[in-house]
Formats: sequence, structure tokens, C-alpha cells
Amino acid sequence: MVPSTGKKVVLNEAQVAALANPLRSNLILALRTGGPSSVSKLALSLSLDPKILYYPLRKLIEVGLVVQTGSDRSAKRIEAVYALASNRMELSKSTSLESRQKLMRTTLRCVEQEIFAAQKSEGIQELSIIRVPIWLTKEDQKELIQDIDELANKYQARSQQGENDLVMWTSLVVPIPKRVS
Repeated sequence: MVPSTGKKVVLNEAQVAALANPLRSNLILALRTGGPSSVSKLALSLSLDPKILYYPLRKLIEVGLVVQTGSDRSAKRIEAVYALASNRMELSKSTSLESRQKLMRTTLRCVEQEIFAAQKSEGIQELSIIRVPIWLTKEDQKELIQDIDELANKYQARSQQGENDLVMWTSLVVPIPKRVS
């Protein structure tokens, strides 16, 4: 059994391209929130037909983002269990601008879908959007990203299913070019 590690993976172009697909991105998210899962459990958590998950899952395995960790006996048969190769992923500094933009568009599209789904199902009780322009040095930007990462890890470690609400947290730290007057 190969467990998901805390070691950070610096994503290569093939991995970024794989993540720039909404279904594959949602599979990564489902494995991150639900832990190691079979295809039938992933399909249940994503409200999708299991048949459509095999190809995107195979692609994620092919690029090294997902690993098979063992097997699980379901009601009908033995199913493979999959997990993230690592819970921590980071873009390489050499990732092309085009790949970064595709990944950003996919992420924002997924966030939009989550908000619309929440509004449809039970309505959003609380939605916080915080968009603050702040002047930061390069060192401050790195520190902010580290702080966000630490907070995410802290809450994820305390996270338990059951009585708790599943909350989606998306953070963007985007250096904005200075405008010339």
C-alpha cells in the first residue's frame, strides 16, 4: 500500500495539463477530501456514473498524481483503491504561461460550479468573498502563501466528516502588474 505523502510535488507540464481538466481536477479534490477511494466511492462523492471516471483516473495515474494503494471488496466485486501520490502540489517556476492560464481557468470554473450547486441544493447560508489589494514584498508574498498553506493543513488535519459542513476554500495570491499613469 502506497500512502499519500506530505512531501510536496512540483508539477511538471504533463501534470499541469492533466489538472487543467475539470473532471480530473474534481477527482483530485475528491481524493484529497475523502482519502483513498475506489471508483464507485469516487463516483458517489462526485454524483457521477463510475464508467466515466476510469479514463480520467488512468490519466492521473499515468502522470503520477494518483497511485493505486490496494483493493476493497464492494458488494459485487473487488475494486482497486486509489489515493493521491501527494497531498501537496505546487507549480514549477518553469510552467508555461499557457499551462498556468488553463489551470487557473479550470480552477475558477470548478469554484463557480460549486457555488451554483450549493445555491441550487440548499442555498448558500454563508459565502465569504475576500478580495483585498495589498502591497507586499516578494518575501511577504512567500510568507503569505506559507501562512495560507499552514492554515489549510491545520484545518484539514482537524477535519472530520459527520456533523461538520464541507467548506470549499480557494485562495489566490496574484501579483498585479503596476499600472503606468
